[in-house]
Amino acid sequence: MDIVVKSFYRPYYLERCLKSIFLNVSGNYRVTILDDGTPEAYLTIIRRRFPQVHIIKSQEYALKVESIGSHLAGKTNYANRSIPVQMWYEFIESSDDYFLLLEEDSWVIESVSVDVLEEIMRAQNILILKLGWNANDRLVSRETVKLSDDVIELIPLIPVGNLFLMRHWLHDTYRIRSILLKLNLVSANHILPYFTLYTTASSIYKKDYWLYLWKNARPEIDEGAQLYRALRWFKERQVGRYARTVNEFVHTSFITASYNRFRLVDFDMIRLNRILNEAWVSGRLDAFQNFPEDFDLEDLKLIVNNKNDPACSASSWILWIDLFKNLHRQAGSHID
Repeated sequence: MDIVVKSFYRPYYLERCLKSIFLNVSGNYRVTILDDGTPEAYLTIIRRRFPQVHIIKSQEYALKVESIGSHLAGKTNYANRSIPVQMWYEFIESSDDYFLLLEEDSWVIESVSVDVLEEIMRAQNILILKLGWNANDRLVSRETVKLSDDVIELIPLIPVGNLFLMRHWLHDTYRIRSILLKLNLVSANHILPYFTLYTTASSIYKKDYWLYLWKNARPEIDEGAQLYRALRWFKERQVGRYARTVNEFVHTSFITASYNRFRLVDFDMIRLNRILNEAWVSGRLDAFQNFPEDFDLEDLKLIVNNKNDPACSASSWILWIDLFKNLHRQAGSHID
């Protein structure tokens, strides 16, 4: 099985992810990193520590590395929010029939055999097997059937409706859904049950299903597009099943990101990641610190405070974390 790790400018988390794989994942697998802008100096360290791992760089890799450098030098603000869909699609096309998809800021918390899980998926024709869902029942349908000691089938309980109308609703065409949300006429959480059919990562996918969801996708974050494709498969093809593991095997971080997504907080996530990257290079930040929990925030705050960078103060960072975590809590996730 291919284990695919999507990566961008957080090698301190990337090493944590890789270490957790080689510590806790058993079976016949190979690991590939699909990187979209981590500078070569950091990737060199990753290669040295994990020579068995293959790294592929995106088509915009050089441009993004240059943009990060320009941002850190104070010349321009980093504004490239594109995602490397072409790299992802080309690699998945050439991958095994089933593959585990992770992101750099996720890690495997306990022992799991990908051979056992793949065998179950093949036998039961499972399209997606979720290994992590942030303890959010809304993302894993409450109607379930136990298929084995390791796997529970999810029976989607979702309104399908007219696909033409659902396409515009999920894509938020003409901002109709956004307007209704602002007027409190609908809840933001109404869309969560559709994620029974889809997730961005922390799952084993059947290749054909993932390729269908991402075919002709634009190079931008638009989960509505994948949700619509998943809903279309569910209604028109009616082939395949959906499942999760009995226990969560993958955890995800909620204390950093690739960039600042909250305008309410004046905080430079790119600069924060540079500070943590350099602490990782120097040995001040151990990638397995506090494992299997996330990094100890108090220790990271000391690293940030020592840099005394007004663009990413520890106090602004805490405000950012609170916003990020509350966003997920409101959606039903149980996180610290």
